This record gives sequence, structure tokens and C-alpha cells, in this order.
Amino acid sequence: MVPQSLQTSTNPNTTSSRENLSPKSSTYESFFSFTQPQYPNSHSTNLPLLSELSHAHPDQHDRELSITSPDSCNSEQAIKKKKTRKPDTLEQTCKTYSQHIKSLDESTLAVIANTDIPAYLFPRKYIESLSCSSTRSLCYQLCLVCWQITKRTQCPKPLQLKFACAIRTKRDVFMNVGTGFGKTLPSVLPQLVAEGNFATIIISPLKRLQSSQANALREKYGLCVVVVNEDSPKDDNYWKIHAYDFRMKTSGCADIFIVTPEQFFEAKEGYPTIFSKIVRNSAFNRRIGLISVDDAHFVHVHGLEHHGISAFRPGYGDLAGIKNLFGPNVPWAALTATATHQVLQTLEKRILRPGYITLHATSNRPNIMFATHCVPGRISDPRNYTCFLSAPFNFTTQDDCLPPEYRGLGVVMNYDSLMSDRFLERAHSELTKPNGICKILVATAAAESTGIDHPDVEIVCIAGLPSDVHDIAQQGGRAVRQISGDGLCILFHEKWALDVDLADYSVDPDNISLDSIDFESFNIDRPRKLVLNDRSPPVDRDSFACIVLTRNLFCACRFMSQCLQDNTPEAVEFSTPFCCSGHSTKFNLQNFLPGPLYNPTSEKIPDAVASASSKPKSRSSKMQHLLERRLKAWRLRMHRARPWPPRPLYYILPDSHIQILASSLPHSIRTRHDVVALVGQTVEWGQCWSESLCKLVMDFDCTEEKVRSPEFIDESDCNDDQWEMTLLQEHETRKRTEGLAIEAMGSLGYEKTKKLLDKHRRQQVFTDITNM
Repeated sequence: MVPQSLQTSTNPNTTSSRENLSPKSSTYESFFSFTQPQYPNSHSTNLPLLSELSHAHPDQHDRELSITSPDSCNSEQAIKKKKTRKPDTLEQTCKTYSQHIKSLDESTLAVIANTDIPAYLFPRKYIESLSCSSTRSLCYQLCLVCWQITKRTQCPKPLQLKFACAIRTKRDVFMNVGTGFGKTLPSVLPQLVAEGNFATIIISPLKRLQSSQANALREKYGLCVVVVNEDSPKDDNYWKIHAYDFRMKTSGCADIFIVTPEQFFEAKEGYPTIFSKIVRNSAFNRRIGLISVDDAHFVHVHGLEHHGISAFRPGYGDLAGIKNLFGPNVPWAALTATATHQVLQTLEKRILRPGYITLHATSNRPNIMFATHCVPGRISDPRNYTCFLSAPFNFTTQDDCLPPEYRGLGVVMNYDSLMSDRFLERAHSELTKPNGICKILVATAAAESTGIDHPDVEIVCIAGLPSDVHDIAQQGGRAVRQISGDGLCILFHEKWALDVDLADYSVDPDNISLDSIDFESFNIDRPRKLVLNDRSPPVDRDSFACIVLTRNLFCACRFMSQCLQDNTPEAVEFSTPFCCSGHSTKFNLQNFLPGPLYNPTSEKIPDAVASASSKPKSRSSKMQHLLERRLKAWRLRMHRARPWPPRPLYYILPDSHIQILASSLPHSIRTRHDVVALVGQTVEWGQCWSESLCKLVMDFDCTEEKVRSPEFIDESDCNDDQWEMTLLQEHETRKRTEGLAIEAMGSLGYEKTKKLLDKHRRQQVFTDITNM
């Protein structure tokens, strides 16, 4: 946690003050941890435009204004609706205002911009340094339009203006800037002053990111935005209204299409998607003035085969064909915060045409401190994460981490693909809105770590080594996105990462330094084994860059800047007490966390836990032998059911893992994640086998083992009052669980699950869904 009070500068010529990370404080809220930011007073939205605007065209009162809003594309009738009235300049639409601005000469634009936009936001020096008069006029127009439609809160930066000017000349652009710089606005700027039916396609990797971008573009810029993914409507009328009506030969109302790459090709079922048919029509293609690939590193990381592992998102690798489809008149832009030399080579082959323009700003976030920590035991042990809680709770179980009055309220929520859309929407909303109850979000890497702005996260914990250096930069970049002050990114890893021999990566471990690594020719994300398969363990998969970072051999910020080709002077600047944990003997991670780091050797065992420690921690021998036989029978069935490719039995489930599963504590395996964590297998292995194994063990526990819950107590060590309180707390927890389960699953799904499962299995399912 970053203990700090948030302060904002009232001097327009200075940036927000950055307070140093100080030792422990009691003002934490959690990981992801939040404090309420105190934003400076925003400019009033009722400020009138300058008199030059209101009197520039005396005949404005006779103009016909098209009333367009984010909601105006919801019906065909709304699209055609027009109204003649005396215009209010504060209610003018984006297109109407931009038409007025484009009618002014350069000198008038300069006067208005210099007067209306604050000097600390207006890039006056950059615009005046331009040699071309038309380019200067375009920059003035972009600044004024953006300033007006964002209610006088945002003005483009010089790099964002360079982007728009390059697109105007139909040149491709590679924009390599850090997380939080503002990569969405450049893709929108050409749209704000475009002529005719100009439309933009933004290729975005994740549904959550698509939704976040669409909401921001609608609310901030008043644009009509269409999100295109597998959940998009299949109704022809929807696409006629928003994209193109081929029978009537009329353009749709959408200004921006935010599309996943798979929508350019075939659906999972094997037939072409609706959008793939639309983009292959020349009438629609003539509308497109820009195709922008957001998080363009996905083209290399997930669009190509790597070391024998097939592409995770092959649609990204096939974008070269889509580029040929649109032809040379449509410029493409590749935007990312994490571009290694290998990523740039891939983009040059598949996205960017020769002669493209490179726009670069440092990827370093000087207010984020980077640290690594080797956790005791397994990365999945929840006790390793008590350091993100400010109160000294007794962590005997996961629920005991919070006081009883905070359990089941959503203070801690999970976010992964197993949850329903409604539950995921609620989790994201509770995390991001100012008064949201969620203070700790446990999310998969793909869910909330790429491109999404979280308002006031102070600490990001990366649990386990990522697959490449891009993930570290992207996930760490979620910290302090919209608040002043300092943040902390911690990489939690297990001890085996320190035992990996660096010589396996074809480097000299005794003479390794930043100068000894050729970041252009050497693939810093190469795995330990150059040939992998779906069942390769993490020790063979993890990249050289991630393993090196765990060693603290040199400055992590310098290493990351070299990996990401950041040679700017700002690449190694920092405003935190320490740059990272890699080059200071005085660095103590404990000073920047709200709670103590878990140390099993110094842990005091509470009396209740000590008395319970004498109870069995595994199944009886009789039950172990019985479960082992069932697991071996299951393995044999799976082996016979999948004869190709040929492989021995132990590839599915080795005998050592059978023993681990058979000796596990009854009723301790409740989800497929428990199976993967218990045997220490890979995610890919879990996708193949863990679901079936989890069902087998849970069925065994329900039929053969005794259910151990407060209703069934053997040789209780507590008095009646203690048990009465325990039973009451469990009853309340179950009620809250069922209520949240109804919200997450829907009433029909809840009733169906309730009928299919017995009491205890039903409660386990509801607990997994609601993370209680």
C-alpha cells in the first residue's frame, strides 16, 4: 500500500504534488487498494464562448442543426430527426462546432486558442514551431474542438497532434508511449474534424476494455460508438442503422467501431461474422478513414506461434490480410505501451507500411516503485496476501481475513471468465466507481490488466511470474492512473524462480549485466526450453526477463527501459523513495505495506488453531486407497477416450499427483482451480483435466466422506456459547451467499442449481461463484 494523503496543486503552472511513500499508515483500504482522490475544482461547464464565436456568422440562427448524441443511433427515426432552432453555443454538437471552427483563418484560430485554453494545457510552442500553415491550422482546430466538446477539460498533447496530422496525410503511425499517456484520444482526434461520413475502426483485445473505451468516447466526446464482438446483435436492422444499409445505400450513424480482431474473420461456429461481411463491401470501406490497433503488442505476443505453442489469438496474426483488403488509402496506426524489438519487427511485417511515422514517449512511470518478493510456500497460499490488509486479522481461513461484518459484502471480489456477465459488470463497477464497495479485486491477467483505467489503485500485486515482460509493464501500469501520489507494483514469485540456472537461457550467469545483453538480437522473452507444448511446466515456460527480475541483479527500471526500447532521459527518473528493490540495500518492502508480510517461522498459532492442529489433515488410509483406485480408473478412461496423440498414462495424471489428491483433506477441493493449485500443474493442463477431476473428488467427498461443518461437530474444543456464535455467523454468511448467487447466476440458474445439487454441494457452488 502506498500510505499517502492525496494533494492537488491549485497552481496551473505546476503539476500535482507527489508525496513520497512513507512507512506504514492506518489509512489503507486494500489491494487493489483505494483512497478517495481529492480532485482540483474543474472548470465550470457554463463558461461562455468568446464573442468571436457567437458573432462570427450572423446567419447562424438560420442554420439547420442535426441533433446527435450517443443515444441518437438507437433507432432509424432518431437518426433522421432534425430540428431548426436558435442555437445555443454550449449545446452545439461536435460536428456543428467543428464546421464553424474550420471556417476560421489561422490568425483567428490562434487568438481564440490562446485566450480560451489555459497556457499550461495548450501546446502553443509546438504549434507555432510548425512550418506548414495548414498543419498549424489543423492543430488549432483539434485543440479547440477537443477543448469545447470535453467541457473545457482536455486539450491534446503535442504527440497526439502529431498523430492526427500524420493520419491527415494518410501515413501509418507507430505510437509507443507509456501506460496512462492517453492512447485513445489520438485515434479519436481525426474523427472530431472529419469531413462527410468518415468513420474509424479501433481494434481492441478485450471485451471489458471495449466497454470501457466505448463508454468514455460516448460520454466525453459525444460520439456514436459501436462495440463489435461475439456478443454483438445479430439483427440486420441493427447493422443497417449503425454501419451501412446496402439496399438503401445509406451510411449508418456510427462514428467509431471498436472491434475484436476475430470479428474480421469467421465465428467459432465456422461461418463468417456479420462484421466480416460488412468490411468486405467496398461501399462501407469507403467510409473508413483510420484503422487503429490498440495494444498492438498483442499482434506479436498472441497472434503468432511461439516455441511450438500455437497462437492464442490467431486473428491478430491475420490482420495483414485485412490491411490489404482496405488498400493503401486507409492509414493504420499501431499503439502500445510495451514494444520490444521483436514486437516492432512483427508490426513492421504485418501492420505498418514503409515510411511510417514513429511517435515515442517514455514508458517509465516515475511515481510507481517496482519490487519483487519471494513468498514462502505456494503462490496460492492466501496467507501471503494478508500484507495488503491494515488490520491484524487472524487468518486461519480465507473468510477470517475480514471482520464478520465485512464478509460477503463485496469488499473482496474476483474477476475471471467463469463468472456471469452480470457479476463481472458488477465487480468492475464496484471497483472503479468512486463510492464502490470493492477494495480488493482478484483478477486474471487478461481481465483487468490491459488498458483499463482504475481510478485510485495504489498497489498492484502480480501473483506469479507472467509469461513475458509486456505483462509486467501492463499490469504494473494499472497503479495510480488517475490520482496524484505514488504507487507500488509488487511481483510475488515462488522460490523455484531463484533456483533456475540462467545458463539455460544461453547467458553467462557469472558475468550478466545490462551491458552484456544485446536487447535487439537477443529475445528477452525467450523461455527456458525453446520447444514447448501445452503441458510444459511454468519453470520451462517463464521468460528470461521475468526470471532475471526476481534476482535483483540490477536496476529493474533500467532493465525494463532497455527491454521496451526506451532510451529517453526520463526512462530512469523516479519520484518515489526508491526506484526499485534492485539496487538499494536500504530498501525494505515491509515499510510500504499496510500489513506484515507472511512469515511462517514467526507466525503465532492461535489457541483455537493449535487445538485443531491435532485433528486429521488428510483422509484416513481407507479413504485414501479407495479414492486412489477411482482416480486411476478415471485416468485409464481418459487415456482410452483420447488415443491420439499417443502418450503414456502419466502425461494425464502421474502417480505422485494421484497420491496428493487422494491424501487431501476431505471437502477441501471445491473448484477446478483447487485441483490445479494442489498438484502444481499448468493452466493448459487444468483446462483439459481439472474440471473432471474436481467433479470426481467432490462426488467422492459427498458420498463417502462425512461433511465437516459446524452442524456436525466431533469432540468440540469450544463451549456452547462459542459454537452458537459460530453457527449464527455461518447462517448469516449462507444467506448472503445465496442472495449474491441469485444476482450472479440469475434466478433461473439459481433455482436450477438448487434442484440439481444437495445442500452441501450447493453451498460450495454458491461460495465459489460469489467468492465468499
